[in-house]
Amino acid sequence: YVDTSTGFVGIGTVSPIQALHVVGQCVTGDTLLKRRRRRKKKDGTEEDYFEDTRIDEIKAGDEILTLDENTGRLVVSRVNALMDMGIKEIFKLTTATGKTIRTTGNHPYLVLPKHLAKDTAVTNGHSRVFAFIDASNIYYGTKSAGFKMDFAKLKSYLVSRFSVSKILYFGAINENKVEDVKLRQELASLGYELMLITLKKFKDGRKKADIDSRMTFELMRMKDEYDKAVVLTGDGDFFWVLDYLKKVKEKIWLLAMADRTAKDLTKLFGPNFIHLGNVQKTIEKTVKNETDATFASVSGTSQVYQTTIPFVKGGLWTKVSEIKEGHMIATAGANGKPIFERITSIEQTSAEQT
Repeated sequence: YVDTSTGFVGIGTVSPIQALHVVGQCVTGDTLLKRRRRRKKKDGTEEDYFEDTRIDEIKAGDEILTLDENTGRLVVSRVNALMDMGIKEIFKLTTATGKTIRTTGNHPYLVLPKHLAKDTAVTNGHSRVFAFIDASNIYYGTKSAGFKMDFAKLKSYLVSRFSVSKILYFGAINENKVEDVKLRQELASLGYELMLITLKKFKDGRKKADIDSRMTFELMRMKDEYDKAVVLTGDGDFFWVLDYLKKVKEKIWLLAMADRTAKDLTKLFGPNFIHLGNVQKTIEKTVKNETDATFASVSGTSQVYQTTIPFVKGGLWTKVSEIKEGHMIATAGANGKPIFERITSIEQTSAEQT
């Protein structure tokens, strides 16, 4: 906006009070953007790729990923200019899956209005997509591959990739083992529906929990409650129930480590089999810094704040200073798909360069 009486230029305001008055554009210099680059492939052709780049290293003319709120897609936009906005008070926002955002009070984020958040939750409930997790198979599969599952990240992946509305976790539990009890508490805080079998010990020292039977039973008992399902297992014992469900359901996906999946299952699912090793970076638990989505980042937080839902139209651009805990803001989900996540905490920190 240009005030013709003064010649002042306003960006984000129609009442500029100086030669260049910018409102709602300030973020910290270490904010990461996805910058597009090109590289040569082995065959001599070129391909696009995206690198995480600090915003204070972005140059005019660079191409970055931005959200098109009308389509819900991330699109490439060209940067016209980068402005030094001086020293500003900083707010730190943390989402349900552990993402952290450091920005100024003036910076706007796309917030989902309460009535849409409520309607979307209902819609997702009727989308009728369930996930069934065979904990033992997935645990040993990821362990043999050298990584540990982050269940907060897994939930985000299942919701954003498949629009899952209910996640059922089938596993054994030893009530006398502190680690088992803690895991149960953490999964519950994330909104998983727990189907736990008490671990039985026999006189000869053997231990057993009949997880396969319980999961097979629930897959069939609930079959009228879901239209699509994501099943995380590689155990061939599930062949017959999955073969049946593939014939009567709209769609069934199978997720597992390829080297721990029965050949009959990989053959049965074909293109609908997803090797967890291919999405390892999306679901792997890390302990590098506080921004990682680990159990610790959500422990003790009420379940209502753990919600993530697929992107829907109708968000409102809202300054950080007006955002509250419990609001849902647009973030990048798995495979680059936008999702709305709840804000679990907001704290004001010391001022710094923006």
